[in-house]
Amino acid sequence: LTHAHSVRGHGLRHPDSRRRGRDSVHLDKLDTDEGIEYLKKALAINPKSSKSLRDICVLYVKKKRWGEALVCIEEAERKDPDNPEIKEVKADVELFKSEFERLSAEEA
Repeated sequence: LTHAHSVRGHGLRHPDSRRRGRDSVHLDKLDTDEGIEYLKKALAINPKSSKSLRDICVLYVKKKRWGEALVCIEEAERKDPDNPEIKEVKADVELFKSEFERLSAEEA
């Protein structure tokens, strides 16, 4: 995929999108690698934080690191199984991964 699609409210937006979710400004301003390290430190302090795992997932998606993104969001889902936001992010990650793989295969 040439564009990051929208993970609703989590900083991954199609470039034409003018809407911003509550977390998107924060995640957009972070350098991706720096953000991942920062959030891993936050997770070490509070290992129960499904939000930190969700945010790490979003940053991995921005880097197209699908496997790591899925590991993070699945762990977040185990920590907070009833959170609809986490389920939504997981569904989006799975969709983006399959679309990226499909488009990559078409270009090959």
